[in-house]
Amino acid sequence: MLLVQLLAYRQQYGMNGIYLTPVILRPRDNFDLEISMHSALIRKCWEAKQLRAAEVLAWGTGSARGKFLYVEMLRAIVLAAEKTRNPIS
Repeated sequence: MLLVQLLAYRQQYGMNGIYLTPVILRPRDNFDLEISMHSALIRKCWEAKQLRAAEVLAWGTGSARGKFLYVEMLRAIVLAAEKTRNPIS
């Protein structure tokens, strides 16, 4: 929804903004399909897209709600916010 709102602001007011999607990846993440969780899911999705597969097998119950953010990502978020400051006039 935030992306749609940003696009509307850009069209109506000329506001230059960004939409960031923080991910769960960390440096030296493990993409092993047998023992990894988040990184392996990304790999499975990428491989499914390459093979044009109809579905992707994901582990778990689907009830997890926690999100983890690698601390270094915060620097990128702050930098992106500083680079795109453009108040609506």
